Amino acid sequence: PAGAFVVVISLQVVRTIARGFALVRKGLEHVLCFRWCSTKPDYTPVGAVEYKIVEFNAWTYQGSDLLWASLMKELWDAVEAQFGKEVVRYHRAGIALAGESRFDESYRALSPTQKALSRKRALLMFRARSYFFLFLFLVAVTVTLVLT
Repeated sequence: PAGAFVVVISLQVVRTIARGFALVRKGLEHVLCFRWCSTKPDYTPVGAVEYKIVEFNAWTYQGSDLLWASLMKELWDAVEAQFGKEVVRYHRAGIALAGESRFDESYRALSPTQKALSRKRALLMFRARSYFFLFLFLVAVTVTLVLT
């Protein structure tokens, strides 16, 4: 039993060391790729229009549960700074109202113009419903005030 325990512990140590090497290798690949991409001013990957580089200091959030939330906030702030808050918010609302899901195969089959049209239609329907219910509310309030 003691020998089996030593074997199990040694296997766990070897597995941990192998995972560490894999993480270091993957990190080096990302750094080298970033350096190579950033030194090529005219390099644009196939299918990419443009990259937006966002500076983020993860050490500020060391030991905190807010790391991922703050990273996403930095990314959204950079996107909103480039395109404008209203445009980005309408875009997000259009995606949500159109019921798009990146896991849905029918969503992937749509062209970008079809997706934009679907989002625009969903926003238009939302506005129409909002104005209709506002109108109904105003009619109800007016009728209530007239009858009392």
